[in-house]
Amino acid sequence: MPTTHDEDHPLIGTTSHVHRDGDDHLHRRDGYRRTLLPAQAALVTHFIWFIAFVIVVAETDTATCTGTLYNFGRIARWVLLAFFVWDFISMASIRYFSERATPDWMKWVNMLYMILAIAFWIYSIVAIANHSGCEGQALTKLVWIWVILYFILPCLALGCLCCGVTWFGWALACCLI
Repeated sequence: MPTTHDEDHPLIGTTSHVHRDGDDHLHRRDGYRRTLLPAQAALVTHFIWFIAFVIVVAETDTATCTGTLYNFGRIARWVLLAFFVWDFISMASIRYFSERATPDWMKWVNMLYMILAIAFWIYSIVAIANHSGCEGQALTKLVWIWVILYFILPCLALGCLCCGVTWFGWALACCLI
């Protein structure tokens, strides 16, 4: 039995081959955990928003609140339900692909999902800009919260990332000095 191996053709059963397989399994498990948590958060968040829009649109006075904002509220219920279903399917696919190679088409599907989410957010800005007739309605307040929240959250995440990197660099510099 040979005791050496070529890097392009590792010997089956050697410790380097077993080690690489173990690393691959650990890498997949860590990737699974990092991917599953945001999917779970999105699932719960979209369900909460769906319920909120169902309740608020049902309570909206359709005699005074019409137009773009009201149409957004009606459409939002179904879009958020679709996002909830997508998140559920996404969690199932994350679980399925945790032990398999993820196909390339999944990247395109996820990109389409993000494009639709951004387009939906832009539609909410257009709807809130045309909220005449809906002043004082709960729907107006809910859409304002939606617009502001989904503007602030990415800014906070980016700020925390930048500040976290800055603070980490500063702390590392202090330790090295």
